[in-house]
Amino acid sequence: AEAEAEAAQLEAQRRVSLLQSEQERRRRERAALAEAEEREEAERAREAAAKERAEQQARAARLEQAAERDAAARRAAAERKARQEAEEEEATARELPFLYLTVDVPPAPLFKDALERNIIPQVPLFACLAKFDGQTPQEMMNGDKRRYIITRLPRYLIVHIKRFSKNTQHFLEKNPTIVNFPVRNLDLSNYVEMSEEERAAGASHKYHLMSSIQHDGPPDTGAYRAFVHFKANDSWYEMQDLHCNGVHPQLISVSESYIQFYDAAAA
Repeated sequence: AEAEAEAAQLEAQRRVSLLQSEQERRRRERAALAEAEEREEAERAREAAAKERAEQQARAARLEQAAERDAAARRAAAERKARQEAEEEEATARELPFLYLTVDVPPAPLFKDALERNIIPQVPLFACLAKFDGQTPQEMMNGDKRRYIITRLPRYLIVHIKRFSKNTQHFLEKNPTIVNFPVRNLDLSNYVEMSEEERAAGASHKYHLMSSIQHDGPPDTGAYRAFVHFKANDSWYEMQDLHCNGVHPQLISVSESYIQFYDAAAA
């Protein structure tokens, strides 16, 4: 009986030892599997990070290339514009004598006021003279663009306000826009190309109005009136046919002037 008990005890110990060995083996397998999974996860993370860095570098390279292309396109456009301006400047830079200065007036509006009367706008003469500032381009009928600047002013200046034109049906039309202008000290310094000596000497480019011719009525008929300055008594007169009446100079500057005659002011 004792031998059988001892044998049973040894068998139990052997089984416990086998169970412990099996548990240890499973634990090592689980640990090895977990370690392998961690290594695989770490490898996937490294691959994802490397892929993200590569994509970021690719995006940065594409953005840099696009910026370089845009900069190159802007430089090319600027060079073309500068070359075109230089060519235009060279092509149109010539001096032309003039007997009078013709200025355009903006077209009259088509709408009417509450009383169904045409609204007559008013513009300053300096806005019309912007044609001669050397910067404002004037488009010709053939599509060419020109810029004008005055190089030398005469003692007596004639300004023609272009009121009459022909429409598409070749009918004569009149623009009634009122051009406001100063009676004295019309300053043309912004429209004259002055030399350094003239600037240093403070040369004057001011004019005093001598006479203004106004057209009244429709374009195909109507009548003309002249406003004339008499220097002897520094007075203004309105002349039409055989009639001559005194007039305030403030009324002259808001009339529908057509042709103006100026006298250079003393320096």
